[in-house]
Amino acid sequence: MAKPVGFSVSSDNIEWCTREIAEGRYETFSELVEFAMRLLLLEIRNGAQPVPKRHGKRVRKTVRVNEWVLDRLLETDMFDRSDIADFAIWTLRMEWDGDDPE
Repeated sequence: MAKPVGFSVSSDNIEWCTREIAEGRYETFSELVEFAMRLLLLEIRNGAQPVPKRHGKRVRKTVRVNEWVLDRLLETDMFDRSDIADFAIWTLRMEWDGDDPE
């Protein structure tokens, strides 16, 4: 079941998401975040460590996400709840862009 959750997302990740949606890869920001969170969970379960926390201006976004996926990510004790979406988007960016895009 999806529920609205507030996240703090870097403005750089917001811009990247906006481009991905404009290019038709995703229909909504929530869809992109949901996909990115699932990817992050799979990567952690396969032994990957989350990328370092991104710095810069942060934007508060409320997103509908799957509670089960959110709970599994929180159970890893690797994140603050408000930062999960930012980590997940960054993981997806690295996957699509091939390496650290900065």
